[in-house]
Amino acid sequence: MSCLSQVSKDAGEYSPAMAASAAGVTADLLGAVLAAAQDAQRPLEPEARCRLLSMQAKAFIDANLRDPALSPAMIAAAHHVSLRTLYRAFEEQGKPITQWIRRRRLDRCRRDLVDPTLALRPVHVVAAGWGFPNAAVFSRVFRNEFGLPPQAYRQRHLSPGSDGVKPLSRPRAGGD
Repeated sequence: MSCLSQVSKDAGEYSPAMAASAAGVTADLLGAVLAAAQDAQRPLEPEARCRLLSMQAKAFIDANLRDPALSPAMIAAAHHVSLRTLYRAFEEQGKPITQWIRRRRLDRCRRDLVDPTLALRPVHVVAAGWGFPNAAVFSRVFRNEFGLPPQAYRQRHLSPGSDGVKPLSRPRAGGD
């Protein structure tokens, strides 16, 4: 429980995005611990087994988002289940696993694109860092999901007045 204590202790230092991420991961972790404890006492119902597998797979996905080779086959192998079982667990949760992976990657890319401390990092580097090695594919998928190309999305959210971020002042030409 020291991990939870540390998260709670440091909660005031997290940005809103980091706090939301920490809350989600913490909820998933607690759910997995409780499910494992319940499983030790009695066998899980099939629906509960699917939910547990889904939660464990989601935690695995979040831990491995940066790996461009992350795939349903890799996740199934890591959890010692068949691909069919893994797909079924996600279908019962309402979203195919491939969509879950893509959405988590896009959310991380979007978060990094609007982070002022990463404003100088090229878009393709942000994308590659979250498992999108092909810049053209990333740009198309991002535009389809958020309505703007990644660079335009970044400019809109880092522009003055969009969320309080001010650009560096530049000297005027002519020595004024």
